[in-house]
Amino acid sequence: MKRRIIEIDQEKCNGCGACAAACHEGAIAMVDGKARLMRDDYCDGLELAAKKALQQSGKFIPWQVVTVTVDGRLVEE
Repeated sequence: MKRRIIEIDQEKCNGCGACAAACHEGAIAMVDGKARLMRDDYCDGLELAAKKALQQSGKFIPWQVVTVTVDGRLVEE
């Protein structure tokens, strides 16, 4: 089984917290001033938090959607 989740670029994250605040699933949290996907099992991969955060803050959210297996391995597409 495969599913889609987000992957946050830690190098590009500016720490604004907009995506964590916008994530209704509670999958994203701020850790040491950077957004981090804490619960990939909560992530729906729809990018709704990124889109909402971009609308609210006007800031680019540095992430992409990736596909993973149930055990968390990245699937190359």
